[in-house]
Amino acid sequence: MWWSTTCRLPTRVPLQFHFLPSWWYQEYGISHGERLFYDVEYRACTAREMQHLAFERFSDIGVGDPDPPLVYLAGDLANATMPAAFGCEVVFADDRYPANLPLSQDRISPPGRTSELSETYPFCEMIRQAEYVRAKHDAELSLGWNTMGVQNIAVQTLGAGLFADYYARPEWVRSILDGARQLMEASLDCFVAAGSKPEVFWNQNCTVPLCGPRIYERYLLEHEKALHGSSGRLGIGYGIHHCGCFDEYASLYRQIETVGMIQIGSDSNVRLALDTFPESQVDYIVSHARIREGPASAIHEWMHALLEAVGPDEERFSLCVPDLEYRTPDDHIRAVVHALLPR
Repeated sequence: MWWSTTCRLPTRVPLQFHFLPSWWYQEYGISHGERLFYDVEYRACTAREMQHLAFERFSDIGVGDPDPPLVYLAGDLANATMPAAFGCEVVFADDRYPANLPLSQDRISPPGRTSELSETYPFCEMIRQAEYVRAKHDAELSLGWNTMGVQNIAVQTLGAGLFADYYARPEWVRSILDGARQLMEASLDCFVAAGSKPEVFWNQNCTVPLCGPRIYERYLLEHEKALHGSSGRLGIGYGIHHCGCFDEYASLYRQIETVGMIQIGSDSNVRLALDTFPESQVDYIVSHARIREGPASAIHEWMHALLEAVGPDEERFSLCVPDLEYRTPDDHIRAVVHALLPR
């Protein structure tokens, strides 16, 4: 469960915070271990408690909820969700998201298409939980899981050796990438069939900076175009997540038509992203290290400079502050909000 909250104060641009499991465990003893995935009742109660605790601590900056309702939420295995479907072992910890152990090349077992997802772990467990909530509480649990991204899935499943295989075993890599994309598309079909059609279908390109623009263009751009086509046929917006520096890839991504949303890393040129994609919502990922280190005065100055660069495009710009770690000073988190309030 990737916990996040939206700031409710009238900031100049929308703002989200994401706190890591280590923050919740060290501050409040809330575990992100095995039970949070398998026990849907516990997950709903835990999510409600987290909203209340966030309000007690940060109500002055519009975070949390004083009286949160009990809402049944879909759980997944974070970045281990899709690798688990390929056969990876999943491990749990109190202060970490679930993680997977990589497979050797001879043990990888690509899952089937949509009709078989209901029989494939971990999807069968998530589908079971949705059916349980419907039967016991007469409520709908919106079915969904982290579909990651084409190369992200491949790297998580097989490890960093995949990058060398682009040169040593290129056709084998293509088959793995094909399987990853097909699993993403099968997941999307499953969501739609279950009545849980997402607003945006994301391809998460966290690992793309590790392979470089040349490999992206040769091996991954075709999958980007295919995923864009799959989402478009279903009437779903398409989003590209690039948490590294976006600048080197902007012209390559521009080969994708009508991108609904782009998420860019903290070293990216905001103006370049806004100008290259005038039709897109641009979400800027604020460096959690910058927020942790501060000081508050530097955060204020940096936020003001960022909004200055955004200029007249504030209506299609937003901010995300992810991965807030234990020992990030509360005043630094407050400084982000204070800097974004209208003057």
